[in-house]
Amino acid sequence: MFLSQASNDFSHYYLTTASPLDVVFVHPDLGIGGAQRLIVDAAVALQTKGHNVRIVTSHHDPKQ
Repeated sequence: MFLSQASNDFSHYYLTTASPLDVVFVHPDLGIGGAQRLIVDAAVALQTKGHNVRIVTSHHDPKQ
């Protein structure tokens, strides 16, 4: 696993791996909110790239 430069601008890097990563997001409450949306979006993006993603939370409202 290493960081590769995505462009000539050093502020943009992306992670490359030879095999899928096991990623766990831990968040206390997946209710409505910006941080919650960010976690879900990041998890979906990582899964789309072939990584194994789990989300651990102490509260989730399936109606939302």
